[in-house]
Amino acid sequence: MVVLYLLLAALGFGFVIFIHELGHFTFAKWAGVKVEVFSIGFGPKLLRWRWLDTEWTLSALPFGGYVQMLGQNDNPSAEKPKPGEAVDPRSYLAKSAGWKALILLGGVLFNFISSYLILLCLAFSGWPGMPPVVADLQIVRADAKGELVPTPAAKLGLRLGDVITEIDGHPVWRYEDVALRTIVAGSHPISVTVQRDGQTLTLPENGAQVSPVYNPDSGKPDLYLGLPQGSKIENVAGIGEDAGDVRKGDRVLAINGALLPDETPGQEILRRLRPSIGREITLTVDRAGERREVRLRYAGVGSSGTAIGFPVRITRVLAGLGAATAGVQAGDVVLAVDSQAVCGSAHLLGLIRPKMVAGDEIALRLRRAEAELTLTMRGMPSAIGPSLGIEMSDIGAGVLPFLPPGLDGSPSALSAAGVVVGDALLPVSFEENAPADGSSTDKNQSTAVRYDVLSGGSVIEIPLTIAAKLSLVKTERPSALARLLQLRQTPSLLEQMIGGQVSAVAVGASGSPATGAPALGLITLSDRHQRTRVLDLRPLGDAIVTKLLTTLQPGDWIVADAVLANGSTDGVPGLQAVRGAGPMKRVTVTPKPLGTAFSFTIEERPFHLTNAAEAFRIVNTTTYTSVVVGPALLGRFFKPPEQGGLDPNKSLTGPIGIFTELKLRAERWGFASFLKILAFVGFNLVFVNLLPIPVTDGGQLLFLGIETLIRRPLPDLVRVIAAWVGVALVAAMMLYVVGLDLGRLIP
Repeated sequence: MVVLYLLLAALGFGFVIFIHELGHFTFAKWAGVKVEVFSIGFGPKLLRWRWLDTEWTLSALPFGGYVQMLGQNDNPSAEKPKPGEAVDPRSYLAKSAGWKALILLGGVLFNFISSYLILLCLAFSGWPGMPPVVADLQIVRADAKGELVPTPAAKLGLRLGDVITEIDGHPVWRYEDVALRTIVAGSHPISVTVQRDGQTLTLPENGAQVSPVYNPDSGKPDLYLGLPQGSKIENVAGIGEDAGDVRKGDRVLAINGALLPDETPGQEILRRLRPSIGREITLTVDRAGERREVRLRYAGVGSSGTAIGFPVRITRVLAGLGAATAGVQAGDVVLAVDSQAVCGSAHLLGLIRPKMVAGDEIALRLRRAEAELTLTMRGMPSAIGPSLGIEMSDIGAGVLPFLPPGLDGSPSALSAAGVVVGDALLPVSFEENAPADGSSTDKNQSTAVRYDVLSGGSVIEIPLTIAAKLSLVKTERPSALARLLQLRQTPSLLEQMIGGQVSAVAVGASGSPATGAPALGLITLSDRHQRTRVLDLRPLGDAIVTKLLTTLQPGDWIVADAVLANGSTDGVPGLQAVRGAGPMKRVTVTPKPLGTAFSFTIEERPFHLTNAAEAFRIVNTTTYTSVVVGPALLGRFFKPPEQGGLDPNKSLTGPIGIFTELKLRAERWGFASFLKILAFVGFNLVFVNLLPIPVTDGGQLLFLGIETLIRRPLPDLVRVIAAWVGVALVAAMMLYVVGLDLGRLIP
């Protein structure tokens, strides 16, 4: 099947090129010009045949094509007839400026018409795309200083389940329209019209000025919304046992008999399933067109902490919601919900969701420092639905403040392995935890997990600034060449520190080569295998380096990064270390059987028209956006992020990227999605070929216009220099975008 999709992508790419050259060919024939060569691709000719007095060829380099007409030549002087020599009436040179312009415009005209017709057919048959529903959103983000601030989505007042219908007055049919209109808005204020509970609302309702914000991950202005996932199951895994009868490709239609609305995103399906973790459920699924009832024990998503038996720590409390009002603080460890012991964050979410939706009181039993307390609260409305306003994480590394029982009340997997309260877990590398035979665990995640454990000693907590934490976790992606040579990414400072035992520190004075003393700001660590590494901590800043290196002592183990309690709702980032621990031991933990976990991924589905006129409205809007609005955004590549700038390294795509996208579209979402991208490629070709570069149709039209205006041909030298400059520009641009494509392909 992979070969079939690759072939389909190649045919699609070739189709766009063929249509373009067919436009030149058709207008040339209409004008009576002899076409000598019609080529798909450049370079060495792989196939050739003669038809209609033209040589048709398929060439080795599939980055375009050309039509060579009688009278055209790479050497401008060769195009001119010699003195006394008559011009062949079938020559391109013999035609009027009007015919020449039509021949040059024929390619882009055919691309435009073919792309428009493809989109029109798709609109009538079911416009493919992701629904414009708010399936996931971030409430806060880290700004340039590392401080947490509200996201544009939160400022606008968007909520989970909102269906976006307009942005700045422009209609929205699919999620890609949301993304594009956000980019177009750039740094300017934006308004969003949504359907919510049967009502039409325009946000923000308070008249505030809210603008998209540059997202460094995507390199574009962003509202910080998550892509809506589909309802078709993508991954299935058994947690501690074999997976049930549910399969990849099943589309979930109902949960325990309750039908799901059309286009319910995968994120919402998983939210509805949270209370069912560890319980039997019945899913109604569509499997290859057949409706089935599938019964299974649901294990939840992110449930490895529940299967192993991790305690849960509150990492942040959002202001204005139930937990903050009740007095919950960052660093609190959750022991129970309404007397039900909590085992893992997935279990905690499953316990509180039904109570939040029902508006019932929730009693959280917490451990704070050495004391236990119970706080009562209710879920309150928020952008992400009824919420207590807490963020949490499994304590999967570091000192264990307590060990929860398993879901069935028996000892957890950690307890069964001999781990006790106060022990510190150190992470073991993925390679060491992988099955010895190299087999996959996609369908059965019952494979035992190995941990290094420290017992005894005292806990040391070292607070950090947000800027220092960002420096600790920063990584530099290897170059494309390094990835091609299979060179690994250099781990972050944090990754290199966690699990290390301090051997030596240096602070307060520069090192001396004569004495062998380590240089200022360096720390020497060793692991359980006595392998040493020297880390340069100076990027963290003098104050943090001094704090770290005056606190840590030889023999200390750095066991985890954590949010440290400071009596507030935010806590502070920090490192956790253990001093005076006994010998390290390795334990093997077998996860508790939980059942079957599954997940979804983004998916394109057809949009059904309300009337025939809507099809033309969709296609006309999409065409205008592709041909006019999209090219107008090119200037954003030269603007800073705060002015709505775009990062070309993350936004531009070359022929390899286009080919890959065509293949993936056909493979994942079907022929309709493939055709939609093919139409956009055609529109892009219209723009690229109209650029005033000498080797493009636009450049030739520019020459033709100048020569018509001055009523004489341009000097040969001018045309030759311009042609070579054009070739250099196109070659440079091609090398750049192909380099970007290769950089994305190499893992």
